Amino acid sequence: WMAPETFGRQGVYASVVEQPQTQRAKQAALAAQLSCPCDAIHSDATDSDIELVKKTYFPHRIVEQVYALGYHSMKSDYCTAYLINRAAEDGGSVMIDCPRFEETLAERIQKEFGGLGLIYITHRDNAPEATLWKERFPDAQRVLHRLDVMPETRSAEQKLEADGPWTLPGDAAQRFTIHWTPGHTPGSTCLEYEGAVRPPAIHVHVRLASCAEAAETMQRRFAQGKTDSRRSSLVAQ
Repeated sequence: WMAPETFGRQGVYASVVEQPQTQRAKQAALAAQLSCPCDAIHSDATDSDIELVKKTYFPHRIVEQVYALGYHSMKSDYCTAYLINRAAEDGGSVMIDCPRFEETLAERIQKEFGGLGLIYITHRDNAPEATLWKERFPDAQRVLHRLDVMPETRSAEQKLEADGPWTLPGDAAQRFTIHWTPGHTPGSTCLEYEGAVRPPAIHVHVRLASCAEAAETMQRRFAQGKTDSRRSSLVAQ
């Protein structure tokens, strides 16, 4: 999805469907190479080409205040991490799940967004890289559900209790809502962003606005024991 002009599927396999022709396509392809967690993408790009993309591409704006961070991590179950840009008086920018740590990315986050105010972890699988990001941004508050606390997040500053919903710390305008969506893990949560709607963001807004309904469905299934029993049993341990 990061470079759809270059990469696609052939049957069940991901492959190069066309060599990048434009500068924009080349940068996107190199960004995908940097982000690949298993080093499966190779190119004849020079070191200077790679360095230029590292210094300019991420964080990559998707819509409104939302940016993709790239650098997917095997430790964090290959998750796609995002950043929401917020003013310092609103609690600072929010990292949603954690990419693998990359100092060049950290420097850009510091320079362009004033650092991090929150590190929001949707569920335990995406937490392993959080320690390095917390060390780099010691003032950032880590937020996750108590049911998904692991050794590396035991010292997290904000542990969500019960079944919510919750607002993001510092969100005076209440534009963000965290919903409990158990099932994948007991403490899985998702973030709903009620931003200003304008094209091309409208389809993103509509999809995210269904989080509340999804949360209710997952909570009901979780209570009825209809989620994966191996996951559900973790609550009682």
